[in-house]
Amino acid sequence: IRNDKNSLTFRDLVSQNSVPVIANPDGRGFVQIISGTFSGGSASATAITSPLGMLHLRDVDVSGYGNAVSDLNGILPSGAITEYLTHAFRSRTSPAVTGSMRLPIAETPDLPWDALGDWTFVTSYGAVSSDSGKQPFMGGWTDAGDDSAAIQAAIDSGKTTVCFPNGIYNINNTIHIRGNVRRIIGLESTLQAGATLANSGAPMFVFEDGTSPVVVFERFDADYGGISGPYMLHNSTRTLVLQSITSLGSPAYGYYNYQTGTGTGDLFVEDSIIRISIRNQRAWMRQYNSETVSLDPITPHLINDGGTVFILGMKTEGVATQIETKNGGRTEVLGGLLASTNWVTPELPGIINNESQVCVVAPTYIDPGAQQELVVSETIGGVNRTLGRGNFPDRSSSEYQWWTQGFGPAGNWYVYGG
Repeated sequence: IRNDKNSLTFRDLVSQNSVPVIANPDGRGFVQIISGTFSGGSASATAITSPLGMLHLRDVDVSGYGNAVSDLNGILPSGAITEYLTHAFRSRTSPAVTGSMRLPIAETPDLPWDALGDWTFVTSYGAVSSDSGKQPFMGGWTDAGDDSAAIQAAIDSGKTTVCFPNGIYNINNTIHIRGNVRRIIGLESTLQAGATLANSGAPMFVFEDGTSPVVVFERFDADYGGISGPYMLHNSTRTLVLQSITSLGSPAYGYYNYQTGTGTGDLFVEDSIIRISIRNQRAWMRQYNSETVSLDPITPHLINDGGTVFILGMKTEGVATQIETKNGGRTEVLGGLLASTNWVTPELPGIINNESQVCVVAPTYIDPGAQQELVVSETIGGVNRTLGRGNFPDRSSSEYQWWTQGFGPAGNWYVYGG
């Protein structure tokens, strides 16, 4: 694996080979391995070479190679590596911290596919995937072509898999996920809020109690900008799996689990774009994108209120606090790209820790104009401390500074970098 200036995170990486496993030659490169086994190497070879870039290794076993690592700190011999970081961990409350949080990692439930006789299609109940008034848009909603009743009828049919033939579906009323259904599959369909739903503040979907302990909701796009309610309200003790979905909801969160206090079931998110706000819940996320179309920096991309959240690969975009953890919550982020992609006021923190525990090992964007000056704002025991950008290794690049026009405060464009 050769990493050219990028950010790579692996979990359970196995290499049985004679050549080196990873080359990370550039100072902007970031390579992270959470559990790995490298064997079969040549005694004259080094498993990982990283002369300038950053490495984070956790529970990696190297055998056969002459050395495990050659980086800017020198040589790390082969053997069992419990945890290694090229640059020291930064902590305001515990300066002696030498490792990540190690929150428990749960595998995403692998729900078997149902027999075709247990499938049903929303079009069988009157939903129309391409009728008039259903052109994708952001705002300017219409109630034309409402498919809500048909979708609800398919879910309540007793079948275990509900399928949306690829198309555009208009939803004017909240859909309740309940009964026997255990998989809702969109085939890359677009779910579009109708005017009634968009302005009501009601959720598009409510996940409720039902037969299956696990329900998978997957492969949907959402033309969802600016509506006042959430995409998904988790209101059950059951486990919900969100896979390959897009919900660019603004200003509402795409997902939240607190309304009646019963949304305590586990959450798994994979390969999805959605802003999330949870309370007293366990969540595992992989390849998670919290990008938002909102220009409101007041609302963080991700809120963990008293829950436990593990993220393997988090990408952000938009001017906002990326993660807020409060009320005893625990959040661990390993890998990804924390990018603002626009000018950020110096007072806006990237990460907020309010009487909680937070561990983030991930790079920021290469362009310094899209990085936050205030990286961490932490309040422990009523005392607030901060960590600024200067406390962390630099990943900026002159290649991205020579623009004729660049990022700046709203209404104040300026020549950036000369």
